[in-house]
Amino acid sequence: MYYYTLVVLAYATFLLDNFNVRNKEKYSCLFAYVFFSVIFFISSFRYEVGSDYPGYKEIFEYDDPIEPLFALLIKAVKYIGGNYEVFVAIIFILSFGLKLFVFRKLAFRKGFYLSMMLFCSFYYIAYEMNAIRQGLAMSLTLLAVYYAYMRKKIKYITVCLLASFIHYTAFCFIPFYLLLNIKLKKIHIVGICLLCVLLSMNQIISVPLKWDELNN
Repeated sequence: MYYYTLVVLAYATFLLDNFNVRNKEKYSCLFAYVFFSVIFFISSFRYEVGSDYPGYKEIFEYDDPIEPLFALLIKAVKYIGGNYEVFVAIIFILSFGLKLFVFRKLAFRKGFYLSMMLFCSFYYIAYEMNAIRQGLAMSLTLLAVYYAYMRKKIKYITVCLLASFIHYTAFCFIPFYLLLNIKLKKIHIVGICLLCVLLSMNQIISVPLKWDELNN
């Protein structure tokens, strides 16, 4: 139920922000405030929610081997006296905050809430409520995409390396910067986009199923 509320709020805010609606600034701000309050509350103060919750809790409590930067975050939270719930909240703030920054920079004003709606529809449950380590690494690689767009190679590589020390699979993003020098025809771009949609269909279809599993 909470999940669908987030999608509806994001979509309503997008509509208010992009169409001529009476008192749209007032209602747009209200919907945005409710949306961000709800997503922060759900994600930061959840307990035993998500299939990976017990696994990461065990890693946190017993210092099980994990990627070095993620382990450093665990040690930092423990150093300030935080428990696992505090750690989950901090990870969400970092991960979601990075996504908000990039959405605002790349989607511009008219596409910001549309980006939020798509994120909540397809990726929120999988990477903010379950695979939080992958979610944080994805946020960093998303930031790297922004630096690639701005042609800032050093920052791109640096952020990709940071993401790699959260989740080693992020190493594969480092060579992608070289693709910026390749000029593609429109037909190739359309083909790549269609291929990405086809590859993601399995996850898109499985999102409601994952949510049902979390509630059972």
